[in-house]
Amino acid sequence: MVECYQHNVRFYSVEPRAIHCVSYEESLRKIALSRADSSVEVWDVAGAPHVQCVLPAGPSHSVEALAWCEGRLFSAGQLGLVREYDLRRLCAKRDVPVTAGPAWCLDVNRSKTQLAVGTENGYVNIFDVAHNELTYLKILDKQEGRILCIAWHPSGRAVVTGGLDAIRIWSVASGHAEQRISVGRAEAGKETVVWCVAVTRHFTIVTGDSRGYTCFWDGNAGAQLDGFCSHKADVLSVCLNEEEDTVYCAGVDPVIVSFSRVLLKDRGRSQWVRSVERRVHIHDVRAMVCAGKCLFSAGVDGYLAVSSYPPKVMHKYPPTLQAGSVQLSGQSRCLLLRYPERLEVWRLGRAMPDGEEPGPLPLAQEPVQLLQLRARPGELLQSAALSPDCRWLALSTTSRLQLYAVSQGEGDVPQLCKSRFQGKDSEPCHAMLFSGGGHFAVLASNAGFLDVYQTSHEAVVWLRTVHSPSNPVLSDTVKLLAVSEGDRHLAAADCSSNIAVWSTASWQVQFRLPRHGHAPTAMSFHRARHLVVVYADQKIVEVMLKTGKFTKFSKRLSKKVPVEWSSRTFPVTNVTFDPRNKNLIILHDDNLLCVINKDEESDEVNAKVARGSNLELSDSTDLDAHASSERQQAFTFRRFKHLVHAQWLGRDELVVVEVSPQSLLAKLPPTLKQKTFGM
Repeated sequence: MVECYQHNVRFYSVEPRAIHCVSYEESLRKIALSRADSSVEVWDVAGAPHVQCVLPAGPSHSVEALAWCEGRLFSAGQLGLVREYDLRRLCAKRDVPVTAGPAWCLDVNRSKTQLAVGTENGYVNIFDVAHNELTYLKILDKQEGRILCIAWHPSGRAVVTGGLDAIRIWSVASGHAEQRISVGRAEAGKETVVWCVAVTRHFTIVTGDSRGYTCFWDGNAGAQLDGFCSHKADVLSVCLNEEEDTVYCAGVDPVIVSFSRVLLKDRGRSQWVRSVERRVHIHDVRAMVCAGKCLFSAGVDGYLAVSSYPPKVMHKYPPTLQAGSVQLSGQSRCLLLRYPERLEVWRLGRAMPDGEEPGPLPLAQEPVQLLQLRARPGELLQSAALSPDCRWLALSTTSRLQLYAVSQGEGDVPQLCKSRFQGKDSEPCHAMLFSGGGHFAVLASNAGFLDVYQTSHEAVVWLRTVHSPSNPVLSDTVKLLAVSEGDRHLAAADCSSNIAVWSTASWQVQFRLPRHGHAPTAMSFHRARHLVVVYADQKIVEVMLKTGKFTKFSKRLSKKVPVEWSSRTFPVTNVTFDPRNKNLIILHDDNLLCVINKDEESDEVNAKVARGSNLELSDSTDLDAHASSERQQAFTFRRFKHLVHAQWLGRDELVVVEVSPQSLLAKLPPTLKQKTFGM
């Protein structure tokens, strides 16, 4: 690895936000999930799963169910509204009220023409979603009690709902309940809640309920086929695979149990039998979806888990993947940490002179929290940025854009003075960045504009708009921003893998990169000469700024990449460079920091990659001197746990921001108590 001093920042105290519901769009290979704060994240799972965009929650809005329809995303919640989202502008596109109270569930039919919503007061609302519309169509007969889960039969002629003590099969044409199937009770006088339901094309109904039972019903006859006490507490989620021969179920008892359909030759019929169990989560599992051979599961712990069997594979993506949540201001040695509801600015510590032995060094100056800003109640922070000299602090919530001038007060305490972006009406932004030279700031607004503002000590003034809906350079929502050294070039990438580079001398597009099949996840300039981009399929490209062509290193790397790197399932979230060695590229994802030496030839694609030294790190912020690898390789790895950000500070210091898995676990509610080993 690279010899340097390492700041280990471990005071980024992220609060895990539970995941309430998940929906999968097969044609786009995207997953939408809602968090406990009612924000909705859209994940691209075509390559390494990563957050494509975040749809912030509105005031008092809740999301209890999600559904995709031909690339359109819908939700339902306690306000009694069906909401369609605008995935370009990252806001609500339209809201349509439902009949009778909060909406707890929704589902789209197989032909993608109608949407069914179940409500608190027992009504099933049918909406027409064909031809890019969202129109109220009809309402089915009222039932007694709330509707908590709903599913269409693949034919589109029937809807199955679950609630208290009963499952109902509805005829969409007549609006009447054709069958009412009673479920048993575990205790007299205690209602059984049917929490989840799924329907196969052969009209087998699968339900999970509050008794811990997973039941299989014949929808034509209204009779129970099989019933399994699969869990020790409520079953909150069931899902079918694409072939409809496997069912997965989980809930308050977080064990994911699978059932397989087997053919009984002697009886000439099929039967559901209990199969493999997966212990992926330790807290409640609230939602599951199948995407090909992979099972996506999520719940109270906030992790999005991907598992499959066979082969036995499991990956968990933590609730810390927030684009631009950490920014380092090199000149002022300040670190900006963004949370959903607040942001903090810290000044990093300084170490004592080098000791004789490698390892943690004592600090001559402890890290200090300079300021903390909170969003208004009911608002969430979308983005934030700190200028290199720490003179300007910008932040955007879901409804407004703010700018603060930072000055030095008494006792080394910074003072904030409200300011504003001059020259143009400010709009909420989902991405913003101050240039490294401090000459300008770039803001990507939710309305689809990419604006450049000139910065000085006195004001931040609008300079020009380089991309807009009326004069587009990119075709989708801006996702990544980067500025080169010397502020000579600006690069922007969108969610559709379009990347454009502007020359700041004329503010004209200098070149565009060829569109790749996967979305970019990280992008950075290197010494005002090259642009390095990493995509979701782990492809790494280096482009010369003068010509807009790939470098020789980039072409050589594309032909010989170690399988251990190309097969990784975590997206690269940041790219940085060693200021002392122009040939070292440093990448990192959630659990790995990789150093690429451009001078060294890549080994064979199946060769093992060298590991850097693993040092014992203290719990506080410190600086390490970590040794270099004796064997020089093109790729060298070092393991971490929940690595959020890594960036150089000066010539000899590397800032590494981690979130401890134990700190996330400590903030979660208690799990279901179960006896183990006879205790």
